[in-house]
Amino acid sequence: MRKALLPLALILSLYSIAQPYVSESLIWLDGQGQPIKKKKAVVLHQVIRLNDTLWEHNFYQVDGPRIVSAQSSEAEGREMDGTYIAYGQGGWADTLGYYKKGKRNGNWWVYQGKPMVQEIHYEQGEVLWKKDTLQLNREMDSIKATHKGEGKPLANGATLTEVESEYPGGIPAWIKYLNKNFKYPDEAIDKSIMGQVMIGFTVDATGVVPPTSLWVKQSVAYSLDKEALRVIYESGNWTPAWQYGKNVKSYKLQPVVFKLVRGR
Repeated sequence: MRKALLPLALILSLYSIAQPYVSESLIWLDGQGQPIKKKKAVVLHQVIRLNDTLWEHNFYQVDGPRIVSAQSSEAEGREMDGTYIAYGQGGWADTLGYYKKGKRNGNWWVYQGKPMVQEIHYEQGEVLWKKDTLQLNREMDSIKATHKGEGKPLANGATLTEVESEYPGGIPAWIKYLNKNFKYPDEAIDKSIMGQVMIGFTVDATGVVPPTSLWVKQSVAYSLDKEALRVIYESGNWTPAWQYGKNVKSYKLQPVVFKLVRGR
């Protein structure tokens, strides 16, 4: 007799939601991007109304990871305006940036798997500068050197200059929260869909997680991505990061692993 599959969420190290929106619609597409019945679809188009002037269009492989995520100031998504993310191998985001009225604007980041390899700055579609990983690391080292010696003195003579933001109560409290609130999507259980979803978000200087800061860095499938976004968004306020004598905004990456195990 085949043993039943039971959901088990394994939460990895915390490093460092349902995403809040007004409404959601799902459109099933064929290989040419035309609407089709769900059973024959190869692409899922998720349209989210974030507010009265902003929509998000997410395209998924059916039962697979995201292909692209693009925000627009119109429901039809004809002109990109807002965050844009393209996904590559393994569901990892490989390009992240912003559009303003259909043109690339501000900082864009290019990733190779997990690490960032390039940062590019645009102004109305024109490239103003580019920086590779080496240049970015040098800038960070320079910032740290400038603030060297600032912070809280420790008993061993060292100086504490920064503390990462965290869920109140630390990792044990975070795991307890997840065990209580996590729900493995029924559709994913039925299809034995598993994997790690990586969610990026911001904790501001007051500990608030702004809804618009949530994004999917590593995608697995529509239902799992949505559940990972939900549990992080509904986690409430966090303890903010501390740096050079004051609370500061911090950027987080939270992995959530969805795994099915066979019951006895």
